[in-house]
Amino acid sequence: MAENSLVTAVVTAVLTSLLTLAGTYALQSRQEARAQASQFLDAAQNTVQETVAILDDGYNALDKLISATHETGWKEFSQGPWREYRAFERRWHQRMIVQHFKLERYFGKDMADTLIDLDDVPMGPTHTGNAKEDPAVGRYNLQKLAADTEYTVRSMTVTQDIIDEDIKAGKPDGLMEMILAVNSDRDTASRQLKEYDAGSIRLLKALDGRLTELGASKVTVVNTNKKD
Repeated sequence: MAENSLVTAVVTAVLTSLLTLAGTYALQSRQEARAQASQFLDAAQNTVQETVAILDDGYNALDKLISATHETGWKEFSQGPWREYRAFERRWHQRMIVQHFKLERYFGKDMADTLIDLDDVPMGPTHTGNAKEDPAVGRYNLQKLAADTEYTVRSMTVTQDIIDEDIKAGKPDGLMEMILAVNSDRDTASRQLKEYDAGSIRLLKALDGRLTELGASKVTVVNTNKKD
């Protein structure tokens, strides 16, 4: 009887120890999982903030580029505002590539491709900047839309150079058509900039939705004026 009691006590102690260890391990696993999820969410939120900065820098640079085209021909424009923009664009493009991989990691490839599609990096403008073209062209690739805008600006200033030269040479033929072309390009560039802004907002809203899915806190507004 004494031996049975001893065996029972030993078995009970062993089982208790095993259960304690299992419980401790499970608790540690849950804590580690929560910590990893929290770290992932923090990194995702930082990625959104970085994306906001990249998009904002792009908008400001494009806006400045368009503003510098007023009655300015390509010869003058290319030596100042355009050269400055190209220097910015090279750095900006590299930032977008790095950001693509971060967005893909935390939010998915669809979000990353909305910023810049590395599977289809354009070698030139994606369209001619014709005002009659579909405004939705390039909507979901903000890097392409920026490239389109820059191309439209170049087209505008090249035509302005021709206008200035023809005026100096006293050649009125086709002058009005070219002036209309410059005005059309200016309208197109303004529309493209607005679409860039709208596309940026769409992307950020989509990222915010993904953050909520990842567990980010979100304020719920309660309508206190609701009638019974």
